[in-house]
Amino acid sequence: MSALAAVVPALVAGSADAADRQSSAYAQALYAMSVAEQCGMVTPRAAAGFAAVERRLIAEEGLDQDGVTGARSAAGIAFASEYQNRGLGGARGWCRTEGAEAVRRFEAVPLD
Repeated sequence: MSALAAVVPALVAGSADAADRQSSAYAQALYAMSVAEQCGMVTPRAAAGFAAVERRLIAEEGLDQDGVTGARSAAGIAFASEYQNRGLGGARGWCRTEGAEAVRRFEAVPLD
């Protein structure tokens, strides 16, 4: 089991309602990064951590281009649904919780 296997479940723990628990870890990581980006919280270190997570998960999940596209679609749908559900006023709490946690977790990812 990779170090990444310990990071991803914690990364998406707060997003269980928005990102389907049945979706791939890659889709859940994409969702988490989307929240962090929407909140304007992505640091260079978090971006590097996400890139490492993305490479590892695509390889670990054996995703081809269709699989990557499907995960991106699932993450985008989950993000859009949650964004609509929260509205503008709810974005502050979303950023304080899920956005900040995503950044913290991506910053903690060991880089290649």
